[in-house]
Amino acid sequence: LENETSDVHPYDVEMAGALSTPVAQDAESTAPRGVVYAGDLNVAMQPQDLWGNHHKNRKLAGYTDEERECAAKLLQDVQLHDAFRDVHGEDVKAFTYWDYRSKARLENRGWRIDYTLVTDADAVLDSFVLDDVQGSDHCPVLVVLSAA
Repeated sequence: LENETSDVHPYDVEMAGALSTPVAQDAESTAPRGVVYAGDLNVAMQPQDLWGNHHKNRKLAGYTDEERECAAKLLQDVQLHDAFRDVHGEDVKAFTYWDYRSKARLENRGWRIDYTLVTDADAVLDSFVLDDVQGSDHCPVLVVLSAA
């Protein structure tokens, strides 16, 4: 993600749009259990999901206005909730990706691009970013859901 190109990845934007219908259909068909949509979305959705240098990074894939708007539309259209933000609030900075080439992890210059999104926010008991887990440029994310 933290690369020299200013190109928006059209696949990411197209994928988010294409996902909204099937995710919405799953949410309707699995009610009342809901849907958990988790993984690397390749976009830092909010300013606090990025270590800093926002102006420069707005030109990089993963933080362009178009990508962030597309991700916000997906959440709104499907009524998905960011489990981590729901638990920890808007002010907490926690990152799930660090660029290897710039040794960003050593200085915690990360991006939160791995998410756990849920349709039933009330089912979320806790959510974690396991940033102490090494071995990849990403770290695991974890959500704890109620059994009922």
